[in-house]
Amino acid sequence: MSLDLDADVLISEVAPISSLVQRFGRANRHLAKGWEFRARLLIYQPEKVSPYTREELAAATTFLTELGAGDVSQSQLAEALERYATSEPLADGSARFLEGGYFAVRGEFRDIDEFALPCILTTDLDAVKTLIGAHKAYDGFIVNVPKSHVLETGDEERPKWLPKYLSMANGDLYSHERGFLTE
Repeated sequence: MSLDLDADVLISEVAPISSLVQRFGRANRHLAKGWEFRARLLIYQPEKVSPYTREELAAATTFLTELGAGDVSQSQLAEALERYATSEPLADGSARFLEGGYFAVRGEFRDIDEFALPCILTTDLDAVKTLIGAHKAYDGFIVNVPKSHVLETGDEERPKWLPKYLSMANGDLYSHERGFLTE
């Protein structure tokens, strides 16, 4: 959200239809290669349903099947979105940050299980340690990794200097072109 990305190739797992449409909008966004260029969209089925529901993924699969593999116009996308998108749940009117009174109240803002955790890749540990020692930003080294690929370490194996909110992941599974690879 709020990123001005312009992709020639967009790879995404199946997600709720509104999320897919938002992602598709990042493909060939600026027409930098001209009107004739078509960005390539590659969509695959996720390994697990979460954090979505089976109904959302089923609707998205039907949506994608109708759109087919050829060129799709903005109007075709909008019409298919109207036909197949599942209805959004209504809010119950409560909000932790509004109900805490004068003080912040500890708790979760979302009612879902986290699918991924912020990690430092094992191949980047030395660079991050140097940055932390120099009191410099290391945000560019943080990668969200599916929980199933986070390294389990005991207190004796975990670097003492690594902030507690960060986990570690195998750096050999990271591709600069495609991100963290789970296969």
